[in-house]
Amino acid sequence: PGVGKTYIAIKIAKEISQRNWTIIQLHPSYSYEDFIEGIRPKTDGGFYIKDGIFKKICKNALNSDGNFVIILDEISRCNIIQVFGELLYALEYRNKPIILPYSNEELLVPENLYIIGTMNSADRSVHNLDIALRRRFIFIEILPDFNVIREFYIQNNYDFETLEKIEKFFNFINDLIMRKLGSEFLIGHSYFLIEPSEIKNVVKFKILPILNSILS
Repeated sequence: PGVGKTYIAIKIAKEISQRNWTIIQLHPSYSYEDFIEGIRPKTDGGFYIKDGIFKKICKNALNSDGNFVIILDEISRCNIIQVFGELLYALEYRNKPIILPYSNEELLVPENLYIIGTMNSADRSVHNLDIALRRRFIFIEILPDFNVIREFYIQNNYDFETLEKIEKFFNFINDLIMRKLGSEFLIGHSYFLIEPSEIKNVVKFKILPILNSILS
């Protein structure tokens, strides 16, 4: 928690494509029908097939020479195998179409579409990720880095006496967590990228509740 996963994902997305990037916040209620396609009722009766956001982006990317990026934020929060459906095949075999069940249309994931997923490795649901899905992604671990806090204080000309106190607290807490629980539960640097006057409130109302929950 708090290592800037989403921030980094957006920075990477903008490096790939300045304009054609989209971020989706995934959650337990997110479904295949939201992501790929689904049957929806018409206001005057009957039903129609509505394209999901991923299918729309695939179509746009196919008709363009530029790069497209989709960020799936908190990818482990939803039932990702259910949400992805046939994509387990299509992601690995780019430019080979699959037939969708509702519309019977072909879906092709083009080479110029990049997918970035973020997830908190301390989340228990991460361990339920399917091996077949894991195999289709490259994994990058992002760890807490005190140098990010130091650079933030230098850029903003903040008090270095406060920075020294933060460093002691930051190292003490993360050393304790590392010994007891391992690197997955370390407290990230993003919590401290605020005005020094707000640090006490962040520790009291954000960091300590996290520590109580993971160390109890």
